[in-house]
Amino acid sequence: MGERRPVASLVLNVDALGCLVGAASVASAPSVYRLVDPSGRSRPLVTGALVASSVLLRSAAGRPTRRALGRSAAVNAVWVLAASVALTKQQTPQGRSLVAATAVLDAAMGVIQWRLRATT
Repeated sequence: MGERRPVASLVLNVDALGCLVGAASVASAPSVYRLVDPSGRSRPLVTGALVASSVLLRSAAGRPTRRALGRSAAVNAVWVLAASVALTKQQTPQGRSLVAATAVLDAAMGVIQWRLRATT
């Protein structure tokens, strides 16, 4: 993994930063979050889950082992699953676009992490 370690660290750090930006956006922009969940009740849960994901991904970036990359890919798979469920409940085109973009980005990061895992 020697030559792949910097790439794996970069991928994990980018993913961690994305989760942190997502958490900040969910926490600080309730009007945008209402596009996804009009009641806003899930906001604290989603914010906490994004922060926890960011911490896990950042930790994995410090030492991107095969196991850490597998865990990180699994975290992204859970986000893709959550976005897939949320997609069916969207009532506006903006909400659908936001949730679909989230699913695509998480799927891409998960695939990259899984492929990097396979080369370790």
